[in-house]
Amino acid sequence: ATSPVTPDLGVVSDTFWRLPNVKRSAHPFAFAAAGPQAEQIISDPLPLPPHSPASPVARVHELDGQVLLLGVGHDANTT
Repeated sequence: ATSPVTPDLGVVSDTFWRLPNVKRSAHPFAFAAAGPQAEQIISDPLPLPPHSPASPVARVHELDGQVLLLGVGHDANTT
Protein backbone atom coordinates (compact mmCIF):
# COMPACT_ATOMS: atom_id res chain seq x y z
CA ALA A 1 0.00 0.00 0.00
CA THR A 2 1.32 3.43 -0.86
CA SER A 3 -1.42 5.87 0.06
CA PRO A 4 -0.89 8.11 3.09
CA VAL A 5 -2.76 7.53 6.32
CA THR A 6 -5.79 9.69 7.01
CA PRO A 7 -4.87 13.10 8.47
CA ASP A 8 -6.59 12.36 11.78
CA LEU A 9 -4.07 9.55 12.45
CA GLY A 10 -1.17 11.97 12.22
CA VAL A 11 2.38 12.25 10.99
CA VAL A 12 3.80 9.56 13.30
CA SER A 13 1.64 6.84 11.74
CA ASP A 14 2.38 8.08 8.24
CA THR A 15 6.13 8.23 8.91
CA PHE A 16 6.24 4.80 10.60
CA TRP A 17 4.83 2.78 7.71
CA ARG A 18 7.30 4.40 5.31
CA LEU A 19 10.37 3.31 7.32
CA PRO A 20 12.62 0.56 5.92
CA ASN A 21 11.64 -2.95 7.02
CA VAL A 22 8.13 -1.90 8.10
CA LYS A 23 5.42 -4.14 6.66
CA ARG A 24 2.01 -2.65 5.83
CA SER A 25 -1.15 -4.50 4.94
CA ALA A 26 -2.88 -3.76 1.64
CA HIS A 27 -6.33 -3.47 3.21
CA PRO A 28 -8.24 -0.14 3.29
CA PHE A 29 -7.99 -0.34 7.12
CA ALA A 30 -4.21 -0.77 6.81
CA PHE A 31 -2.04 -1.94 9.68
CA ALA A 32 1.74 -1.56 9.82
CA ALA A 33 4.22 -3.61 11.83
CA ALA A 34 7.97 -3.85 12.33
CA GLY A 35 10.16 -6.56 13.75
CA PRO A 36 10.64 -10.30 13.38
CA GLN A 37 6.90 -11.06 13.55
CA ALA A 38 5.68 -8.16 11.39
CA GLU A 39 4.72 -10.37 8.46
CA GLN A 40 2.79 -12.70 10.76
CA ILE A 41 0.88 -9.73 12.19
CA ILE A 42 -0.25 -8.19 8.89
CA SER A 43 -0.14 -11.12 6.42
CA ASP A 44 -3.72 -12.41 6.45
CA PRO A 45 -6.60 -10.55 4.83
CA LEU A 46 -8.06 -8.14 7.35
CA PRO A 47 -11.35 -9.46 8.71
CA LEU A 48 -14.42 -7.35 9.24
CA PRO A 49 -14.82 -5.84 11.68
CA PRO A 50 -11.14 -4.85 11.57
CA HIS A 51 -10.68 -5.39 15.33
CA SER A 52 -12.08 -8.92 15.47
CA PRO A 53 -10.31 -11.86 17.18
CA ALA A 54 -8.56 -12.64 13.85
CA SER A 55 -7.25 -9.09 13.40
CA PRO A 56 -3.69 -7.74 13.47
CA VAL A 57 -4.48 -6.13 16.84
CA ALA A 58 -5.47 -9.55 18.21
CA ARG A 59 -2.24 -11.06 16.83
CA VAL A 60 -0.19 -8.37 18.57
CA HIS A 61 -2.02 -9.17 21.80
CA GLU A 62 -1.36 -12.92 21.36
CA LEU A 63 2.35 -12.14 20.85
CA ASP A 64 2.43 -10.05 24.06
CA GLY A 65 2.92 -6.89 22.01
CA GLN A 66 2.27 -3.40 23.26
CA VAL A 67 0.59 -0.22 22.05
CA LEU A 68 2.60 3.01 22.13
CA LEU A 69 0.61 6.16 22.87
CA LEU A 70 2.36 9.53 22.62
CA GLY A 71 0.85 12.45 24.49
CA VAL A 72 -2.61 10.90 24.87
CA GLY A 73 -4.39 8.57 27.26
CA HIS A 74 -6.05 5.27 26.47
CA ASP A 75 -9.31 7.14 25.83
CA ALA A 76 -7.69 8.17 22.52
CA ASN A 77 -6.41 4.66 21.72
CA THR A 78 -7.68 3.62 18.28
CA THR A 79 -6.39 0.05 18.37
